[in-house]
Amino acid sequence: MEAMGMNEMKEGDTGDVGRFLNRLLGLKILNQNMMFVYFCECLSVVISTAKREGRFNEGVTDIQAQSIVMVREPKEVFKDYKLSHVPTMHTHVVVDRGVGWDMALQLYEEQAAEHKSEVADQSSPAAGRGSGFYCSRREQYHQHLYLLALQKENSPHLFNIVRPNTGRSFFEETKADLLSKYVKIPPEKAEKGWKTQYEMTKKHCIHGSHCNNKSTCLVGSRLTYIHLLSGGNLAAAVSTREHSGPQSPWHGTQ
Repeated sequence: MEAMGMNEMKEGDTGDVGRFLNRLLGLKILNQNMMFVYFCECLSVVISTAKREGRFNEGVTDIQAQSIVMVREPKEVFKDYKLSHVPTMHTHVVVDRGVGWDMALQLYEEQAAEHKSEVADQSSPAAGRGSGFYCSRREQYHQHLYLLALQKENSPHLFNIVRPNTGRSFFEETKADLLSKYVKIPPEKAEKGWKTQYEMTKKHCIHGSHCNNKSTCLVGSRLTYIHLLSGGNLAAAVSTREHSGPQSPWHGTQ
């Protein structure tokens, strides 16, 4: 530590992991490895202790949807395996990812208004002329599929995609890929198909009545069901590992 200059650090900087790792680079390779292994072992002990005491926080994960509704009030579970004073709570939520017709039309009109001045200039590459509703060129699952493509600002070849059943996509679509699979249609021709796709996928998968696994398939479904465990999750992990088998959905939970 003295060779790294760590003994001269101010008390407020002792938790600066970035500085510590940077100082490691000034040591010989053998000493670097020894110090890093020691650091990892200490970190593992700190994390294990925090989990056991219910103080560990893995971070925040966002659930993106149009609506998130609790099925019931959170319920305490794994009471027989409580390893700390922090209870393990089970929360069951229903997530609706769908985008209704009114909202889709609003997104389209907002895009049109935003680019109104550019649309007047037909030579502008950022005019947003590619934005609009699209219908699949071919039937998929015995039906045509619909989407809303919103051209990215100052990027005439990239689009954000919004679907009636799954909402806004995390991935962008190139103009070439979009036009190879879909054809642009006016809003009045997209309305009926959009509403049908939106309603059909509320409780069923996108495959429709032809799906071979209708009772369990959730591909493209508007609604997804999420079970959240919060609080003393270490107790839940111990319980599920003890009760899980090779066929259990909890098998291997950590």
